[in-house]
Amino acid sequence: MADFDDDLVEDIEEFDVLAEDAPKVISVTNELDIAVAAWHEDGRWTLGILPDPNDIGQIISRLKAQQTNGGSIALISIDEEFFILIRVLGAHISLFLSDATAALDYEVAEELLEIADIPLPEDDDESSPIGQLRNFGRSWNERHGDFSTL
Repeated sequence: MADFDDDLVEDIEEFDVLAEDAPKVISVTNELDIAVAAWHEDGRWTLGILPDPNDIGQIISRLKAQQTNGGSIALISIDEEFFILIRVLGAHISLFLSDATAALDYEVAEELLEIADIPLPEDDDESSPIGQLRNFGRSWNERHGDFSTL
């Protein structure tokens, strides 16, 4: 492992934990499901592990409790098959599912579609994302210009 500059070591902080029962990040995990909450406050980003990546209702409740001016975001990875993004900003909740057809095999994806009032995909539907990704920040084009200019 590379040595860190002593000045940088002081800037590395441990993950904040959202609840007493939430696991602390102490090493790389072999778990296939993980959920992390992120919020920006006082000029810095804070991250916390969410205890149950498969409980969308609980995750939304925890995000509502952790809100700052910019809201809070959950980043959820399930079984290395798909991911979910949830942003709570005031009373507004934005949802994104990387593969809508995951709802055919995973209850957590089905729950997300149910909360969003989106019908389940058909068995023969192609894999496609669903939701409003633009609600999670500025678009690539706003920050870097059109892809064709890269």
